[in-house]
Amino acid sequence: MQRATMRDAGEEKAARFLEVKFPAPADGGGEAQPFREVEDRRSADRRTGDQRASARRRVLLSALVVRRDYGGMFRCGVHDVSNQGARLKIPTGLLLPSEFWLIATSAGLAYEAQTVWRIYPSVGVRVGEPIDLHEPVTRVARKLRTLWIGVAS
Repeated sequence: MQRATMRDAGEEKAARFLEVKFPAPADGGGEAQPFREVEDRRSADRRTGDQRASARRRVLLSALVVRRDYGGMFRCGVHDVSNQGARLKIPTGLLLPSEFWLIATSAGLAYEAQTVWRIYPSVGVRVGEPIDLHEPVTRVARKLRTLWIGVAS
């Protein structure tokens, strides 16, 4: 769970805390999934008039971008997430491939990701189903776990 200070337009002086909770996986075990929608939409999201199919949440997370051939990787920031994807902030001078692996470093989950839009330095991506790196069962998951452990330690 993360806490952030939030101000309403009608509350100029009073600050309140907004709690961002990551939903638990459907099977009830394991880590929370940062790229999955929380069922409880906040009233702040309703006031914005956002027309997305799923709610967008502002976050500040660290992630790792890994090329599909494992030939290169770099860190990036995750600034918004929705049920289908995320907005990444890419470091200066780096180009995001059209398809890659996105590893949520704090959650230990990897996602197949596709670039959807680019407005430098931000990139919108679509993510697939999560792969748990804590207990990898496939060869791909074991390779991604090795990269994740190398960066996380």
